[in-house]
Amino acid sequence: MTEESVKKLSKKDLIKTWLTWICWAQRCYNYERLQGLGFCHAMSVVIKKLYHDKAEISEALTRS
Repeated sequence: MTEESVKKLSKKDLIKTWLTWICWAQRCYNYERLQGLGFCHAMSVVIKKLYHDKAEISEALTRS
């Protein structure tokens, strides 16, 4: 694995993910999905930075 292939998250990315989680975690709370939509929305910040292909982004959001 080369240094070019390693993708790193910045502190700004992590803070943005945390703030999104805090703001959106309880917005879509129901018994079937619990906090799934809020979690997926918060993780989208990180997923979009790590994956650039739309198919990979879609798979990652489906996994989360």
